[in-house]
Amino acid sequence: MKKSLFAILSFAFSFAAMAQNAACTLVVTDRQGGSWAMALSEVNRIALGGESLDIHCISGQPITSFAYADVAHIQFPLDYAGISTPLLQARMLKATVVGDELLVSGLDESRSLPVEVYDARGRLLSRSSLRGAGSVDISALIPGAYIVKADAQTVKFQK
Repeated sequence: MKKSLFAILSFAFSFAAMAQNAACTLVVTDRQGGSWAMALSEVNRIALGGESLDIHCISGQPITSFAYADVAHIQFPLDYAGISTPLLQARMLKATVVGDELLVSGLDESRSLPVEVYDARGRLLSRSSLRGAGSVDISALIPGAYIVKADAQTVKFQK
């Protein structure tokens, strides 16, 4: 039990360290349904003793202890309110062939971006500029596999 609890805590702290923009809380729920919560930023150390889980706080509060047998689960619920909007609204480049036109969508609408078409060997075949969505003339291309690159994204397509 102690080893699996240690693995869970190690993973959770690693995850919390990566989530720089999110507020994280440590919540321990006992088998009777009671729970204890504290902001992770206030936790100084979590010690796994012989029979207990001990939580040491930065603020000098007394050590909080839980017997392993009493712990139902430990959670680290995150508040994602601090994540920036562009990350939540990530755009996905899409390319669809319709006849001799390559319809490209999913680009940033606020600025004009270069759209490049490459063959399977990586040779640049055409370059145009689009804002948001638009089409690229591919009538000169022979049937085969190609790559379209725009806004640091690449997508394969077949003509």
